[in-house]
Amino acid sequence: MVKLSVTRQGVNSCAAIMREIIMPERTTEPSEFSRLMQLMMESFPDHIYVWDIQKNTRIMENNNTANVLGYKLDPNIKAEDLQVFYRSIMRPDCSEMHRKFRKEVHNARENEIYEMTLCVKAADGSWKWLNYREKLLRTDETGNPQLMLGVARDVSALKEAEFELKQAYDELAASQARLKAIIESQTVFVCRYKSDGTLTFANQAVCDLVHRTQEELIGKSFFRFFVQDDQCRLKASLGELTHASPLQEAEYQVKLSEGKTGWQHWINRGIFDESGVLVEYQSTGWDISGQKEAQQRSQQLIDILEATPDIIATMDADNQIIYMNKAGYEFLKIPPGTVLTRINALGFYPSEVKEYIEHHVVPVLMEKGMWGGETVILNGDHEEIPVSQVLIAHHEGGTVTRFSTILRDIRYFKEIEQRFREQELHIQEQQTRLIVNELHDRIGQNLTALNLNLAMMEKQVTFSEDGYLKQRLDDSIHLVDETMASIRGIMSDLRPPELDDYGLVAALRSAARQLERRTGIKVELQGEDLKPGLPLAQAFALYRIAQEALTNVAKYSQATRVVIEVKDKNNTVTMTISDNGKGVNLRSLPASRSQPGWGISSMRTRAEDLGARFTIKGSPGKGTQVKVELERGV
Repeated sequence: MVKLSVTRQGVNSCAAIMREIIMPERTTEPSEFSRLMQLMMESFPDHIYVWDIQKNTRIMENNNTANVLGYKLDPNIKAEDLQVFYRSIMRPDCSEMHRKFRKEVHNARENEIYEMTLCVKAADGSWKWLNYREKLLRTDETGNPQLMLGVARDVSALKEAEFELKQAYDELAASQARLKAIIESQTVFVCRYKSDGTLTFANQAVCDLVHRTQEELIGKSFFRFFVQDDQCRLKASLGELTHASPLQEAEYQVKLSEGKTGWQHWINRGIFDESGVLVEYQSTGWDISGQKEAQQRSQQLIDILEATPDIIATMDADNQIIYMNKAGYEFLKIPPGTVLTRINALGFYPSEVKEYIEHHVVPVLMEKGMWGGETVILNGDHEEIPVSQVLIAHHEGGTVTRFSTILRDIRYFKEIEQRFREQELHIQEQQTRLIVNELHDRIGQNLTALNLNLAMMEKQVTFSEDGYLKQRLDDSIHLVDETMASIRGIMSDLRPPELDDYGLVAALRSAARQLERRTGIKVELQGEDLKPGLPLAQAFALYRIAQEALTNVAKYSQATRVVIEVKDKNNTVTMTISDNGKGVNLRSLPASRSQPGWGISSMRTRAEDLGARFTIKGSPGKGTQVKVELERGV
């Protein structure tokens, strides 16, 4: 993972880049920070991109997909031409999946991951499998999806492994079927021979195996059918047979026609007389070459599973782990030799996540057979790690017999997402400051000058007898005063001066006084000034959340008292807004912007953009509490 130290100059450069992303009609030369962001994205092995789904344009991306496929694309290629190119190399049977995926993305919701796997043609003519995962990064002012963050990965090796695994299973099943047919038709190899290996009997199956007649085989050595090492092993095992223990069973490599070799399973029996003297041996065998090859391929596939960085596991119907690959052992720090069947997979989830899985994931899994999404698991150090997970339910006879899962550590994905959120938050703060400055420096000064001009004109009209003109001037001066007062109110709402001069607590105190004057609701502020103060972007976001909460109190709560509490403890700043109003029913919140549900969504989004934890509690008749917990340094 590449880490960049973001200086003030770098932040300003990134702000300019993000403005270009938000307002693509502006064209500027690429900044140094833009190049650094591109270099950072190029350092990741996956194809990472941000695209505007409303304008159907890629805003930022690296070239890893083109590199994987072997194409050299013109960096100035138009978006529509790029779309035409990708459709031209897509396998035709993937078109419908691609269309459905794009339809889902255009209706994307927060905290949902949208995924598809396509087969496309590489520059060398081979087919590659690409897995795309996209997540909503930002909505526009109407709440419609606007920016999507995507990651594409070459999963061709995994697809090939799946195909080979199916082939191996098919071949294993076919080999078992052949073995059963041999036994049922009595075509197993049966022969008898003396202690020195001289054959005394060989059935037709043995004759067919070596392409010899019985007459040609009788009197020849049975041992000559085996490779040299297994001849020695067979002779040694036969020498260990006794009257009390006459059976031996093993697998041997044998010589076939045309210089080939194969594998056979043999059951060897020593035949002894009544006095315990060896008379001869009888051996019964059958071909297991197909099984051996299938086992070797299965082992190769297991080696692939063991080498993958993703956690792969299989559980029984009670969630007891049956299999887990090496990545799972290392990530969860399971000691080697641990009996997996004694470990319940649900034990690796935090309690609240476990409850979510039991109540929300399992019903979907039982209904559809598969579930995919983001969740959190505990690693071997009991740290909560965000992962992308796929769960599959396997049925036999209509009953779930086992589960399979693949988990991928997505901390790097979350870090990228957080960086984009931080930049967006910084841009919002910069834009607000720009608007306030423009209102003060331009409109405010112009109104002041206009007010002075009107006042001078009023003095001149005072000595005349034109009362009508003087009345109009008085009305105009009053209107200018009201406009200036309104602008000062808007500036205060957008960015209270106390926030820049004295910090968050002072700004909250000013907002409390304004609410008291406007509504008569008693507002109590508890807490001292934060030392050290928060960065302006964080303080501004917390102020906005409090402002939204107070607006909801005034509009909907019917409260008479509000308490704003700010605490700074254990490196965590906690802001709580509590009222004694009618309380909010969280289950029946509407989605309309004109009702409180929209405000709650806005507050939660601002908190998540900060990397803070947002909670809201309320019940009818018992008031509402909004709490934001922000860890310093986030």
